[in-house]
Amino acid sequence: MLPHAWIDELFARLSVRYGAAFLRQWPDADLSVVKADWARALSGVSGDAIKAGLDSLPDRPPLLAGQFRRLALEALPGEERRQWAALPAPKVEIPESVRERLARLRSQQEPA
Repeated sequence: MLPHAWIDELFARLSVRYGAAFLRQWPDADLSVVKADWARALSGVSGDAIKAGLDSLPDRPPLLAGQFRRLALEALPGEERRQWAALPAPKVEIPESVRERLARLRSQQEPA
């Protein structure tokens, strides 16, 4: 699991990049639970990969830790990325409150 200080720094940087839109993604969730989920999902991801992910952020904030994990690993240079590609992604338990919020967001984005 990533150190809490790393996750706090990651959330701070994502909040600077995306403003309140990043943290508003989990209005009903305990932020410490969300951060713990991100720490588990990013377990084993190097500081270089996290930096690469931060350097290649998309226009919309990542909602799930797995999205950021993929982004970070895909942003790595060739050989390092190939090494990670061979590893399976960890299974992450998504808290019920986060799953409910994700379902609400998806339903709001569906065309009428």
